[in-house]
Amino acid sequence: VRARISELRTADLELRAEAGWSLGETRRHVHVAVGRVRWQWLATVFGNRSFDVPGDGAFVLDAAGHADWSGRFRTTLEWDGLAAEGTGIAAWNGQQLALDSLLVHSAAGDLAGGLRWTRAGWEISGDARHADPSHWHALHLDRWPRGDLNGWFRYALETRGRPTGLLEARLLASEWQGWHADSARVRVDYPPQAADSFSVVGA
Repeated sequence: VRARISELRTADLELRAEAGWSLGETRRHVHVAVGRVRWQWLATVFGNRSFDVPGDGAFVLDAAGHADWSGRFRTTLEWDGLAAEGTGIAAWNGQQLALDSLLVHSAAGDLAGGLRWTRAGWEISGDARHADPSHWHALHLDRWPRGDLNGWFRYALETRGRPTGLLEARLLASEWQGWHADSARVRVDYPPQAADSFSVVGA
């Protein structure tokens, strides 16, 4: 059995897709090509403020599944002013979207890691190279000076109720605004009703 959407085009979504499966089987194989999807439209569709940012994305996905799905994807996108491109493995279990083996390139840095998304919020983590904080507006960090940071990073955002965020990093040899460190630990808290707090322990 084969099914195809030759073209779906609206102001918020451009999509082509096809699916195939054998009679008597529940497992489906799909190929999806999204030419454009607007994030704020997804925020309305899913009722989740994680996507309530300016910008849009395009991706190609080849996946298989029934109740649970997994497959490979590649994407180009603009997220809250930050252009990026990446590849990875996507998995969906009905409650959580997991992106693993994630490789992302942007002006904010190069990341190899993973992402988790649920209705409660999302987080991204992994090893970063040449991360530049001056391009971290997408992480709600504005007017930070330029840098060349390397190491492990994790950013998590809780979107239920008042948004609460956390940025953690374990840096290797890095440079930031003339400050050089062989290693450092960084933590930035974004409480919902107070000023952000910031701490750095370096060597």
